[in-house]
Amino acid sequence: MILEARHLRQGMNPVVVVKLGNQKRRTVVREGTDCPVYNEYFVFDFTGDLEKLLSTRITIALYSRNCLRQLKFYGSTVFEVEAVWEQPDHQYYHKWAMLGDPKSLSSEPKGYVKCNVAVRAKGEKVRIYPETEGEDDIEG
Repeated sequence: MILEARHLRQGMNPVVVVKLGNQKRRTVVREGTDCPVYNEYFVFDFTGDLEKLLSTRITIALYSRNCLRQLKFYGSTVFEVEAVWEQPDHQYYHKWAMLGDPKSLSSEPKGYVKCNVAVRAKGEKVRIYPETEGEDDIEG
């Protein structure tokens, strides 16, 4: 689930693209904001053995749509499914992913995307956490 993004460049038209292996999903474009709210849920079906799944990469990338409706890469984060699998309940909950530019030598963050990522077998339930105050600490 892509929840929101923060600390982006002012006046952007951001869209988030989530990729698992060869599959892609994207959020709607939020016009003229540096703090878009999405609350969009994506499901990726995967067939294969657990070892192959765990070595599959998840990419969360943010693009900005220009006036010609073209998408320009802004920043991304990449991690393997195994990183999620090793978490309690096999999920990240309300985690801030730091966006960077893999082609840049600068380690400066380009912004953050708040997301929930869970790895589940078919029919397995996702644990729902209660909402709590103070969850907006990006550095935490």
